[in-house]
Amino acid sequence: MRDIRAMLEQVGEGQSKFGSTYLDAQGKARECYNLPKNLTLNLITGYRADMRLKIIDRWLELEASTSPIPDPRVPRTLSEALRLAADQQDRIAAQADTIAQQQVRIERDAPKVSALARIAGTEGSIDMRQAAKNLQVKPILLRNFMRDRRWIYRKGEHWLAYQTKLDSGLLEHKLVTLHQESGRTKIVTRLRVTAKGISRLGEMLHGWGVAR
Repeated sequence: MRDIRAMLEQVGEGQSKFGSTYLDAQGKARECYNLPKNLTLNLITGYRADMRLKIIDRWLELEASTSPIPDPRVPRTLSEALRLAADQQDRIAAQADTIAQQQVRIERDAPKVSALARIAGTEGSIDMRQAAKNLQVKPILLRNFMRDRRWIYRKGEHWLAYQTKLDSGLLEHKLVTLHQESGRTKIVTRLRVTAKGISRLGEMLHGWGVAR
């Protein structure tokens, strides 16, 4: 009973609040205290070290589970804040550099794109060498480019267009009369690129980044 009174005094609770009496086996009135669960546990843990340790461990566990997880994106020190600011500045500079490079390419290619647009609106056709010159690529590179994409194929000594490219108006065949030294004439088929074909090839070469 002494320990109960001491505990109630330490926690600032009046003894009369929980004090009561009961009748023992002989019918005599005895003093007792009707303690709530929290005060009962408080009293018991003062006697048992194992129970006190369990309560402390559980308390620490609950504190850990409710502690907010620090946001790694939020700097916690001045050095981290400076590093974050520097990283952001680097990203901004890299984005600005990319935009500047894109603008340079647009300005560089603008005259060529404009020229191809004008060619596309004209009539007639040109040979492969002149087409390569207009597209600013080497003739052999243009020929291989067209071959690999099934625009043209080789037949004997000459290059001819696939029928699908003829039908779409990208390429055409022109009959040319050759005068031989023997006095005889020979008619051959020559491959030619239309204005529409030049425009389409220009778009393809630009999109694929073919080396000039």
